[in-house]
Amino acid sequence: MESYTKVQKPKEENQRNEIKVAVTGAINKSFRYALKILNEKVSDSDNTPTFDQIVVRASGNAIRKAIMLVEDIKNKHGNLYQ
Repeated sequence: MESYTKVQKPKEENQRNEIKVAVTGAINKSFRYALKILNEKVSDSDNTPTFDQIVVRASGNAIRKAIMLVEDIKNKHGNLYQ
């Protein structure tokens, strides 16, 4: 056991347009964050959005919540496709 050492894994940095959905927690926060990202503009004079896509990640039992989140975003924002 003395020859083993603990190695720190480098943490992955999340992209700003990436949303990770967990089993615990409310969808409302993720939903508001997604709409904020989609409605954010580069500058006041320019009407182009900062991001043209959102990445929603989930695994296991959270996949159901992720699908509900994506469907809600599609219904609210419009002109979005999977």
